[in-house]
Amino acid sequence: MVAIEAVVLDVGGVLLLPDPQLIGAALDGAAVPHDEAALPLAHFGGVQHIDAAPVAWAAGEAPGGYLTGLCRAAGVPDERLDEAAAALRPLFTGPSIDL
Repeated sequence: MVAIEAVVLDVGGVLLLPDPQLIGAALDGAAVPHDEAALPLAHFGGVQHIDAAPVAWAAGEAPGGYLTGLCRAAGVPDERLDEAAAALRPLFTGPSIDL
């Protein structure tokens, strides 16, 4: 029997989700309307968006696709999705521990 020396758990996006207060603050800072009550679960809208288009994910389009889905799930109006995703991009390109 082999002794187990380490166990690694990837909890990002399952047990640890993006901080809804940080997302809300970024959207507020860009004056993008959104539904505060939807922010805690908006991450799953982003995941659903990329799951619906796995080819885009493989082609490297995931950050935009994920953020578009997250913003849509957060109640951002369609005509403001690009602006909202741009406001959130710095949060999602920095260290994940900050988000």
